[in-house]
Amino acid sequence: MSVYLYEEDKIQIKLYYYFLRADGKVSDAEREWLERFAHENDIDMDDVNKLIRECENELKDIDEDDIISKMAIIARLLSKNISGINSYIGKVIWNLVDYGGCDGEFSDEESVIIGFLTDFLGIKGDKFDKLCELHSKAQALEESKDALKKDRSKSYDEITVALQETDKKIAVCQNIVSGIIEKISETQVNIDDGFEFSSYYSSETEKKDKLKLFYSFIMADGDGADSEIEKIESIASAMEIHPHDIEAFLIKYGRYYDDFLRDEDYWWRSMILCARALVLFEEHSGIINDEVQSARIIWTLVSLAYADEDYSTDEEIILTFCKAFLDIDDVLFSEMTDTAETMLMLEKKKDWFKQSGLSYDEVSAQLNIINSQIESLASDIEFSVSEADIA
Repeated sequence: MSVYLYEEDKIQIKLYYYFLRADGKVSDAEREWLERFAHENDIDMDDVNKLIRECENELKDIDEDDIISKMAIIARLLSKNISGINSYIGKVIWNLVDYGGCDGEFSDEESVIIGFLTDFLGIKGDKFDKLCELHSKAQALEESKDALKKDRSKSYDEITVALQETDKKIAVCQNIVSGIIEKISETQVNIDDGFEFSSYYSSETEKKDKLKLFYSFIMADGDGADSEIEKIESIASAMEIHPHDIEAFLIKYGRYYDDFLRDEDYWWRSMILCARALVLFEEHSGIINDEVQSARIIWTLVSLAYADEDYSTDEEIILTFCKAFLDIDDVLFSEMTDTAETMLMLEKKKDWFKQSGLSYDEVSAQLNIINSQIESLASDIEFSVSEADIA
């Protein structure tokens, strides 16, 4: 790959290709658009094709209709340069508008990914809408020039004047586009709510990012059950976070969650905030290259999903996102969900014995057996998680 290909160029090309593959197919017009983008930016197509092969390798185990995992891969890509993305994100958004127009319209999948990108980065939807409007207007003006040239009812001089006036209108559109792109670039991309632990007991950024991820996850259905909140409090306590900090976090971050994307579905809101927490975690701790820590986080999320005895579709969607972002092995993930389901069944079995009418000693004996089984399952999954980095 060329040494002159900057990191932001690599990210852009990969980002465009993921959009191009959003609906599972690549049209000739879309390929031509990518080639034109490379040519206009003096990027060798050999470099582009190498990046495309890398993209295809990341997509190889993802179903064509799995849009959630594709969004997770995009979030993981952006995590490589999240602090510097504001310098070129305006240009990216405009190119996506141009890209969407190259084959007539955005597919449903492309529209979903654009919604994810703009919400994730905090870009106002009206800016994207305005760019789409300007693109359509400029495209229509360009097409009108061809019609003017074929208009035999006008003289050569009349057509020349009309073409000049049309070019002026196109230039006005381009100037407005440039202004919007500049405004987007001048707006600092900030995916962090700024919450910090207030006491001296817990100042580690890693702990804060984990709690944001866990809290956002349990709110996928719009309401954190008491059992889920208790589970988070237990996790925070195990991380040696002071009770005052835990309480402050649940209050302050809870308010932030409630105010974020108020008009969107809860699962979408939770997914965006989980994505932000994961990207911040990657920026601060390099979690993507730490297979064991990634596996532990997914196991914690699986445990939270079953904490309220209701593994909802919304939680399943967000788990799919987190699993793809952290590149968790399918076999290990299946073992986690199977283990969580078995543990839940055993906990229900304990409740049944307590209400069975058996003698105290008989119930105690059964509870001891079940507790031993749960401990064995926990030990087995811990071993599997610890071996996650062994390929």
